[in-house]
Amino acid sequence: MKQLKNGLIAACLMSLISCSNMQPIVRTVTVSTTQYVTPPRELLSYCQVPDYSGKTNNDLYHYAQALIAEIARCNVDWDALHKWIEEHSNEQRSK
Repeated sequence: MKQLKNGLIAACLMSLISCSNMQPIVRTVTVSTTQYVTPPRELLSYCQVPDYSGKTNNDLYHYAQALIAEIARCNVDWDALHKWIEEHSNEQRSK
């Protein structure tokens, strides 16, 4: 009699489980990570200031020309760096 009672209780409980209309809860978890991208080393060079060792106005003129040439070279590096940053920021936006 005790086994029959336990069996009926188990059968009733099993039938209650199948009556549930509740859908299982599904959650989507998005994990974001930050990846730092650094520019190539050749775009991060320092400007080399030439030493002045002249004594005449002509030497000063040539020194000024060397400084202007170095500024122009640095500007090319900076332009390349800005272009690289723009390209990589567009890649990040498109992802």
